[in-house]
Amino acid sequence: MPEPFKWTDRFKPAVPRRVLCFIGAALWAFAAYRVLKIPVTAIQETDVPAWIIAISGLLGFYIFYSLVFKRVIRRNVQRIYAIKSEKPCIFAFIGWKTYLIIFFMIGLSILIEKFKLMPAWIEGIFFISLGGSLLLSALILLRTGISLNRLKEEDSSE
Repeated sequence: MPEPFKWTDRFKPAVPRRVLCFIGAALWAFAAYRVLKIPVTAIQETDVPAWIIAISGLLGFYIFYSLVFKRVIRRNVQRIYAIKSEKPCIFAFIGWKTYLIIFFMIGLSILIEKFKLMPAWIEGIFFISLGGSLLLSALILLRTGISLNRLKEEDSSE
């Protein structure tokens, strides 16, 4: 028996699952771009050598990605793979908890940048760590979107 039609399905902005990956990748890449612009200014405002800030930021990136973003991106990829609908809602690439994390991080970044809550060199390290994590997450989602297409082609050829 066919599933009854819901009036909400008519207005749901639906896209294929692999498009969810590309939308997620675009969101994380845009955020990474915005965040990675901040250390450029911070480096110019401090006497600490840029190479120290950059290396410390890369070390922070490794720690931040390993402790936070790795789990978040893994959950998002698993969510996309597990979606049963051929055309899920365009906002389904991340869960509601991740939306809360995003809004919290945006707010925190704005507060740190606007009110200069930390010295410029620490700000540079923090935003390199955060921006690098966002960029790597975007690349993982991009790769997932490409592999989803290949998996679909392999399934149809069998």
